Amino acid sequence: MTYLRAACISLLLAASAQTASAQLMVIGKGDAAQCYSYAKQGNKGSYSALQTCEAALEQNLMGKDYAATRVNYGILQMRKENYQVALENYDAALEVLPTLTEAHVNRAAALIHLDRLDEALISINTALEDVESQTRPAALVNRALLYDRQENYSAAYRDLKAADQLAPDWEMVDRLLARYTVKPKS
Repeated sequence: MTYLRAACISLLLAASAQTASAQLMVIGKGDAAQCYSYAKQGNKGSYSALQTCEAALEQNLMGKDYAATRVNYGILQMRKENYQVALENYDAALEVLPTLTEAHVNRAAALIHLDRLDEALISINTALEDVESQTRPAALVNRALLYDRQENYSAAYRDLKAADQLAPDWEMVDRLLARYTVKPKS
């Protein structure tokens, strides 16, 4: 079968910001936990949400809580289309926890927006090495968006189908799949 793209790349890339939502739980009740709550609830990077995350990062967070807060702050920055700032936060999280799958998934989304596709593919593939991760569907969607951008439509379609298998109720995957048409080879 041959896979044909049915929508423009820019529309697909607009959806990639939605995939940058692999937020991380922070234990406790302080600013870091509130930062997580803002990321999880879909806050668009409001001034108060960003200030809360910045305040959390000024506290003495350690290990996973620090890395998680960096990821959550990066998510809020992505939603404000501050892709470079988001990337810097994901990189800071990975300095502390290099195997943090959520950071790799979100880092890839930022890199796609920054048109740094080779680096994005490395981050996505690193995230996909964690076969148990709940972020696997998001990583597959990110890679599909990247492949679409590279005009590798069959690979993009395969990744979207794989994401659909893992998250059959994810409406965004359904919308993205609907943009492709599968035709028999001539």
